[in-house]
Amino acid sequence: PSLSLDEGRTADSIDRDELENKPRNNFNGKYLEWERLAGRAFCNGGFNYSSGNLMVPRLGIYRVFLQITYESKNNLECDEELRLSNSVFLIRDDYKTHVPLLSSVDTLSCSMKQWSKTLYTAGLFSLEADSRLQVTSSHPSLIVESESKVFFGAELLFALSH
Repeated sequence: PSLSLDEGRTADSIDRDELENKPRNNFNGKYLEWERLAGRAFCNGGFNYSSGNLMVPRLGIYRVFLQITYESKNNLECDEELRLSNSVFLIRDDYKTHVPLLSSVDTLSCSMKQWSKTLYTAGLFSLEADSRLQVTSSHPSLIVESESKVFFGAELLFALSH
């Protein structure tokens, strides 16, 4: 079944990109790296991905989404509370700083031995062509290696003209 949208388009024809977390070496300096072709991940509709950067193909209104699931590890050092957070940043050549678009945060008690916590966030944004999206995580070593639990992407809902 297809989801009908304005302008007579279906969800199948929308420019869309969805990336999944790369199982190994998923952290490149400050930003997470993503798998773009393996498993359920895909990169189409004019999107390009390189070195942690999801390149926006054209001016438009986009739905940007991010889900990261974290799980406890035996060797985790934690005093009282653990603050988990992740963010999506917008980078444009004419900006001097990276602009935060989305973020999600949760706090866990360190008294719990085994835990799993999923943080999800999404929103609609007007994005310009050739801008880039990047993701950060407070605790990349606690991210699970599951494409159904960790993903990031964008989909063009409406193209805009200048």
